Amino acid sequence: PSAVVGCDGRVVSLAGAGCEGGDRVTVAGAAAFVAAARSYRLHEFDAACAAMRSGLVALVPERALRLLTWRELELSICGDPVVDVEELRKHTTYHGWEESDPVVQRFWRVFDAFTNDERSKFVRFIWGRARLPKPTAWTRPFKLTKKNSGDDSLPLAHTCFFQIELPTYSSDEVMRKRLLAAVNFGGGEFLIA
Repeated sequence: PSAVVGCDGRVVSLAGAGCEGGDRVTVAGAAAFVAAARSYRLHEFDAACAAMRSGLVALVPERALRLLTWRELELSICGDPVVDVEELRKHTTYHGWEESDPVVQRFWRVFDAFTNDERSKFVRFIWGRARLPKPTAWTRPFKLTKKNSGDDSLPLAHTCFFQIELPTYSSDEVMRKRLLAAVNFGGGEFLIA
């Protein structure tokens, strides 16, 4: 049949493109069918893209957008995809801990050893976003709060407050395992079991 599968899995009829008197593509009509299928797939997002563009230029003047590359626009809106450990540390407050406490030092060692993907998941776990704000756009500090429990507990995140309740883990290895379990299987305040 002269149909193509769209990105959503729906079969879309191309109304006889490349067909002669039926709904099957003929050898003679193959080039016309390919052209119609390519055109459909290339333009199936036109309406959605136009709607997003319309919304974007309602907030940011189109002339200003032309001054930025896609990367500069992404950084301006979303922040840097690289989670800067020192930037997070600079904007951290401690509740129940002192910055010099061994568990706090352990946390920063473990966090610093994470891959950027793991750091990004951690930020999403504690804040609901995968990226830190721009250095000039911090509106609230990251709160590292003491949780009165030990190695058998997972940390608890409060995404609305950019906060994590961190148990008193006994080693870097235990802390790494518990943090990664929380960030990979948890969703904010709820652990998916």
